[in-house]
Amino acid sequence: GADGKCQRLANGASLGGLWKAWISTTDSSPNQRFMKTYAYRLLDRARPWVAYHWADLTDGVLGTAININQHGSQVALSSINDVWTATDASGNYDSGFTCNGWTSAVSGYNGGTGWFDEYNNTQWTLGFRSFLCGDRDPSIYPRLYCFEQ
Repeated sequence: GADGKCQRLANGASLGGLWKAWISTTDSSPNQRFMKTYAYRLLDRARPWVAYHWADLTDGVLGTAININQHGSQVALSSINDVWTATDASGNYDSGFTCNGWTSAVSGYNGGTGWFDEYNNTQWTLGFRSFLCGDRDPSIYPRLYCFEQ
């Protein structure tokens, strides 16, 4: 699943630690799966904190956009800035748009996404509720937010 993908990406970049995806289904959400004792910061550490704690992460506004990949490099803006989430700003499941429980890349299904270039509103986690699951190369678009636990 998505948590496993985040862990594999982290391991491949020699990051260590436990990593989980900011993504929801009807049965699971970050609010249920995440440890809530951490501050959240980008890997490049060159900008402000994303959030100082769980309540700060889930208040609807971030300190900076989450646009750094697992290698510490900035992700370039493109016409597709989506990140799979189906998660509201509180860290809970938001919609029925989960690409059939995140199991389908068929265009007949939709997925809820956030936008990685947003941070001063809730669109970082829930910018678009009906991104077509099979419309783009799934290895590139949309992406996942991965958080160290």
